[in-house]
Amino acid sequence: SALDAADLHGVITLETLSSLIAAQNLDMPAGYVYDENGNGIIVTVGDAIADGEDLENLVLLDLGIEGLDPIRVCDVADVVRADNAGEIYASLNGNNGLILMFSKQSNYATARVSDNINAAFEELSAQYPGLTFTALMDQGDYIYLLRDSILSSLLWGALFSVVILFLFLRDWRPTVITLCSIPISLLFALTLMYFTGVSINIMSLSGLSISVGMLVDNSVVVIENTYRLRALGESTVKSAVSGARQVGAIAASTLTTICVFVPIAFVEGLTRELFTDMVLTLSYALIASLIVALTLVPALAGKLLAHARPQSETAFTRFMPKYKKSVLWAVNHKA
Repeated sequence: SALDAADLHGVITLETLSSLIAAQNLDMPAGYVYDENGNGIIVTVGDAIADGEDLENLVLLDLGIEGLDPIRVCDVADVVRADNAGEIYASLNGNNGLILMFSKQSNYATARVSDNINAAFEELSAQYPGLTFTALMDQGDYIYLLRDSILSSLLWGALFSVVILFLFLRDWRPTVITLCSIPISLLFALTLMYFTGVSINIMSLSGLSISVGMLVDNSVVVIENTYRLRALGESTVKSAVSGARQVGAIAASTLTTICVFVPIAFVEGLTRELFTDMVLTLSYALIASLIVALTLVPALAGKLLAHARPQSETAFTRFMPKYKKSVLWAVNHKA
């Protein structure tokens, strides 16, 4: 009969019904609309099912035939409210608990969201006696762990650079000059990061950590050459100027190092998203160290080395005559 032919039992199955309901039960943020006062109103896409009545009236099929009403969920199924406590409640440390999962918006930092949630937890715990919160997984802890590790590496790298310079020159004056060049170069790099929109994140901090050992390279070359000229009897000002001028090749050395990393910023895809901040931060730090080595270091050397008395006899000066003979022998015996 016509009624049997119109039977939809084989068409509207439980899987089909579940898929239709899941597709209709949609409510996603799609951005903001701002009024004339600058107040943002969030815009959502979809219309989520609020209660059982909405579910009963949910349209499954509308043929658009006049006189034929749309087929709704209540026409093909009974809507009842069931208790799903077993799916959302759990036991933690022997106590009944409720599992909650929080996800952040893409324009907010993970660590900041974690701090805000933990602060809200503390406020609720103080407001309601007996209510406690236990974090099963907190990505903010991972962020802070990486941050502390990178900052520790950065500080230790700066310390060892200064210590080794002091052991070689055995004078606190050039050591202090080099020590000043590290934080100034880092501040210079942070300023460039601010004006180019590079945020403080794990990758940018990694770039600073990698570059901290290179920050002192240019300054060490300039200050050591200045120190050498001062030991040869040059005046303070002349040794400071000539010390920087004679090692102008450090500019080429720095640019060569930058050229190794910069091409990464021009690749496409995930590699660019991950490593651009690190490459830019590293390049900024190296450029800053070059500028500091050619400007600030000679200026400080002209003041601090005025009364310096470089060591006349060091292991290096004792080694120089033997080194000179070996170089002359190598030049005369090219093979």
